[in-house]
Amino acid sequence: MDEMMKLNTTLKMETANQAWIGLKGGDTGRWQWSLAHQTFYRHGDTYRNWSSGQPDNQVGKEFCVMMFKSESSWHDEPCDENHYFVCYN
Repeated sequence: MDEMMKLNTTLKMETANQAWIGLKGGDTGRWQWSLAHQTFYRHGDTYRNWSSGQPDNQVGKEFCVMMFKSESSWHDEPCDENHYFVCYN
């Protein structure tokens, strides 16, 4: 949760209205973070911040997730759209 608060603070300082956050629909049908280092993940992590009605996978092509600055919540969107992105290390 602390990490998401840092992300929210960072995005509020930027001029972009939305950014990719590195969450994507995986082959298993579950959402997966793009971070490759598996020790980052803790068993039972359940934090989600979807906007109302999301994820909706509109027209079956929304497999990536962005955060909107105005509401600090997540939306699934087509992965081929160009937007700013957030890198975390």
